[in-house]
Amino acid sequence: MSGIVSGGLISGIDTQGIIEQLIQVASRPRILAQQRLAQLQSQQAAFLDINSRLSSLASTISTFRTQSLFEGKLASTSNEDVVTATASSSAAEGQFSLQVNRLVSSQLVVSRGFADRDSTPIGASEFTFEPASASIAIDTALSELNGGSGITRGSFNLTSGGTTVTVDTSALATVGELVEAINDAGSSLSITASFDGGQFQINNNSGSTLTITNASSTDVLNSLGLVSGTPILNGNFAIGGVVYQLESTTSLSSLNDGNGVYIDDRDIGTARRDMTLTYNDGSSDVTFDINIGSIWESITPAGGGDPVLTETRGRPTNLGQVVDRLNEEFTDQGANITASIDAASGAISFTTTGGHSIVSFNEVSGRSTARDLGLDTAVVAANSTGTGGQLLSTDSTRLVRTLNGGNSIGGGTLDVQTRNGDTFTITLPTGSSTPQTISDLVSTLNADATNAGRLTFTYNSTTENIDVTDTTSGANNLIITGAAGDDLAAGLGISTGTAGVAANTFSGGRPEGQYIANSTLLSSLRGGAGIGTGTFQITDGDGQTADVTIGSDDNNIFDVITKINNAQVSGGGSLGVSARINDAGDGIVIENTATGTAAIIAADTSGNVASRLNLSGTSSSTGGSGSDNKLDGSFEETVTFEASATLDDVAQAINDAGVGVRASIISDGSPTSPFRLSLTAEESGTAGRFLLDTGTFDLGEATFDEGQDARVVLGATQNGAGFLISSNTNTIDNAIPGLSINLVRASETVETISVETDVNSIVSAANSFTEAFNEILDRIDEQTRFVEDTGERGALLGDGTIIALRNRLFNSITATTPNNGDFDRLTDVGFSFESEGRLSFDEQEFREALEQDANSVTNLFTLREIDSSFGTEEILPGVTVTDPNAETTFSQLGLLPSLEELLNDYTSSLNGIITRRNNAIDTQIQGQQDRIDQLTLQLDNERARLEAQFVGLETSLAGLQQQQSALGSLSGSLGTLG
Repeated sequence: MSGIVSGGLISGIDTQGIIEQLIQVASRPRILAQQRLAQLQSQQAAFLDINSRLSSLASTISTFRTQSLFEGKLASTSNEDVVTATASSSAAEGQFSLQVNRLVSSQLVVSRGFADRDSTPIGASEFTFEPASASIAIDTALSELNGGSGITRGSFNLTSGGTTVTVDTSALATVGELVEAINDAGSSLSITASFDGGQFQINNNSGSTLTITNASSTDVLNSLGLVSGTPILNGNFAIGGVVYQLESTTSLSSLNDGNGVYIDDRDIGTARRDMTLTYNDGSSDVTFDINIGSIWESITPAGGGDPVLTETRGRPTNLGQVVDRLNEEFTDQGANITASIDAASGAISFTTTGGHSIVSFNEVSGRSTARDLGLDTAVVAANSTGTGGQLLSTDSTRLVRTLNGGNSIGGGTLDVQTRNGDTFTITLPTGSSTPQTISDLVSTLNADATNAGRLTFTYNSTTENIDVTDTTSGANNLIITGAAGDDLAAGLGISTGTAGVAANTFSGGRPEGQYIANSTLLSSLRGGAGIGTGTFQITDGDGQTADVTIGSDDNNIFDVITKINNAQVSGGGSLGVSARINDAGDGIVIENTATGTAAIIAADTSGNVASRLNLSGTSSSTGGSGSDNKLDGSFEETVTFEASATLDDVAQAINDAGVGVRASIISDGSPTSPFRLSLTAEESGTAGRFLLDTGTFDLGEATFDEGQDARVVLGATQNGAGFLISSNTNTIDNAIPGLSINLVRASETVETISVETDVNSIVSAANSFTEAFNEILDRIDEQTRFVEDTGERGALLGDGTIIALRNRLFNSITATTPNNGDFDRLTDVGFSFESEGRLSFDEQEFREALEQDANSVTNLFTLREIDSSFGTEEILPGVTVTDPNAETTFSQLGLLPSLEELLNDYTSSLNGIITRRNNAIDTQIQGQQDRIDQLTLQLDNERARLEAQFVGLETSLAGLQQQQSALGSLSGSLGTLG
C-alpha cells in the first residue's frame, strides 16, 4: 500500500521524510548523469553557435566570389538632373560623354472644339486606326546611308549674302529630318533642300552665291555627298553624290520598304530550298532548287562515328551574301547565269551567256523568298541582261510593289473625263520603264503624252494621298476610273467612281502600304510588345477543331501561317482552313476551305496569341470553300459609333476597342466650343505612332506631338560630333555595353558618365569579413573562458576541437599565396592583428593596394580553380573513370577561398568536423538520457519498496496494538472474576 503522506498513524514515525532521505541518497548517480547531460547540451549549443558563425563567415567570404564584387562597377554622372546610370560587371571602366537631345514622347492628336461632351451627337460614324508603318511615306534612316555606315555627325554652314546659318546633324535620325533642318535653317536665305535618287539636292534662290562649308572639325558634308566650299550660283541646284543605293552591304531587313526578305529558319537539312529556278539551256527547260538560307552538311566527327548534320554556313544578312549564294548555285548547276547588284535600278541584275536564259524563279511551299528578292519578275533572254523588281526606294516614297498588300495597284490604265469634257486613257509604260515608286508613278502620270498636262498629279506627303488637279475648265464632272476587276484608279486611291466629282481637284483615299509580310518578326508587332506565346483553337466550316500552339521558337508571321495550315484535327486529318497574308498586307487572314458552311471561329485557350493577332472571334460570314467565310486579322482597326454618339460616347468606344490609342475629353475653357477629343498613343515613341482616318467626318484634328523616340548623342562633344542612339523609352540599355542610362531631361550641355570599379562595395564586404572573423573569435573566447575569481567556465573550456580551430583560423589569415603579384598575404593589403588578438582592417591601405595591383588583391579574395583532373582516375592507359564521391581538389586557391574551404571542413552537413562532433555529443546525450531514465525507474521502484515496507510496519504495529488491547481487556475480565 502506498500514499503515506507524513508520519505513521500507529508508530508516529516520519516515514515520508525517511523515504525522501533514502531516495535522495540513492539519487546521487542520477544527479551526476543529469549534470553530465546539461554539460553535454551546453557543449552542443556552443558548437552549434560556433558552427552557425563559421557558416556566416564562409558566406561572407563567398560573396567576394559569387557576387563578383571585384568585377562590380559603379556609374556616376556629371549631372543627375539630366542623366543617371547604373553599371553591370561587364561595363568597361572609363568616361563616356553624351548629350541628351530629347526625352521620349507619345503621339498626341487633338480635335476641334465641340459645344458639349455628353448631350449632342457629333455625327461621326466610324474612325479607323492603323499603325504608322502603313504609311506610304518612307523616311530613310541616316544610319542606312553610305552602305550602312551612316553619316559623319557634326554641323555645316550655309553662307549667302554675308549671312551664315548652321545646320547641326548630331541629333538627326532620318533623311527627312535633315532635309527639314536645312529648309528651316535656310528659309531666311531662300535655300531649300530635297532628297531624290539617293542624293541630297540644294536649291539656291537667295539672289547671291551660296557656299556650303563644314562648321565642325568633322567632315559632315562629304558623308552627305556634298563637297565643302563648293559655290552654288543663284537659281542653281547642287546635286550631291549618291549616298543611298542598293549595295552589297544593304541589309535584307531594309528591303521592300522595311518588310525584309523571308528565309525559312526552320528548314533544316541538306535538301533545304527557298525557291526554284527554271532556265533554258538552249534546248530544253531545266529546273533546280536554290538554297538562300543556312547550309547544312553531314559531317563525320573527328574521332569517328556517325555523321552529324551540321550548319556550316548561316543565313545571309545582306544582299551581297544573297548574290554570292545565287552565283554559287548557278555554278553548281551548270547554268550560265551571273547575278550582280544593279545600283542604278535598285534591283538584282542577271546576265546570261552560252545560249542560256532565265524562264522563271518560283516560290516553294507558299513562301515568298523569290518575290521578296524581286525575282518573281526576272525573265532574261539568252545572252542578255535583265533585272528583277526594285528592292529599295531612294526617293522617300514607297515602292509600288509594296502597295495594297504587296499584290498589285491594278492594271496599267486610267480612264479620264476632264471638266471640259475631254476623254482619254492614260497607260502606264511596261518593262524597264514601269514606275517603281510612288514618286516615279506621279512623275510618269504627269509626263504622259496622252494626258498632255490636262491632269496634274501630286503626291501629298502630309495626307499621304495622291491629289489630282484638273487644269481644264468646264462644267462637267471630273471622272477617273480603272478597269473592272483590275482597277488602277482604286489602287491609287484616286477613283472618283463613274459619276465623278464636280470639282477641279480631287483627293481620294490613301493607298494601302504593306507592313505585314512573311518575314515580319512577331516581336515587332503591337509597337514592339509582341504577341507572347500560347495556344488558340480554330473551328472550321465543318465544325472540326484543332489547336495551334505558338511557342518561343516561332519567330515570324510565316511561322504562324505554317502552324495554322498544318493544324491537325483530333484523330488525324487537316483542318479545313487556309491562312495567308491578307490582301491589304496588314495582317493574317484565315479562310474556310471546308465544305461545311458554319462560320469559322478562333479562340484563345491559353495566352492571348489569337487576340493579339486580331484573329480571335467568329466570322461574320458563313459558307463553304471559296466563300467570304474568313477571319481577317488586319491591324487596321475600325471603331464604329451609334448615330446618337456624343463626344463622351466616342471616347468610350475608342477605349473599349483596344486599338492602342487612349481617348479622353479635355476642355480649353473657351465659352462656345471648349470640349476636344484627345487621342494619345498607348505606346511611347515612334513605335506607338498611329494613322487616323475619320472618313467623311470632319474631326478637325491637329497633331501636337508626333510621338518621338528619346535621343542621346553618345561620344558627343561641344562641336556636335558623336553617335546617335534612339529609344522608345527614357531608359537606354547596352548602348554602352553593361551600362543602363536613364534620361531625366533634355539638355544642350554635354554630360559625362564615369564608370569605375565599385571599390565601396568591396570595402564594405571586407569590413563585413573582418567583423564576422572577429565575431567567431569572440564566441570561441566566450565558450572557452575561465574566470579565476568566480571559477566560471565556458562550455567548451579545454576542448581540443575548438583550440585547433582557433589556431587554424589564425594560421589561415597569416598564410601566404605564392606567385601572386605584388601582394601574397592579407597583411599586405590592410589586414593585421591587434594586441588583443583581433583582426583589424585599414581601409585606406586596402584601397591603395587595389590601385597598385588590383589583380593581385582580387586573387587573394577570389582565386578558386578546380583541378581539371578532379573526380577522374586513369585505371588503364587512356581509360579514365569518374568517382562521384571524390573530394574536390583545386589547382589554385587564393587566401580567402582557402579559408572558405577550411570553414567548409568544419561546417559541412555531411562530414564536417563540428558536424561529427555534434553527432558524437548527440550519442552521448542519448546515452545519458537513457541512463537517467533507467535510474529514475530504479528510484521509483525503490520508493515503492520503501513505502511498502513502512506500510507493512504500520500494519504489524496495528496488529500488535490490537493484541495488546485484547489482552488488556482479557486481564480486566479475569480480575473481575477473581
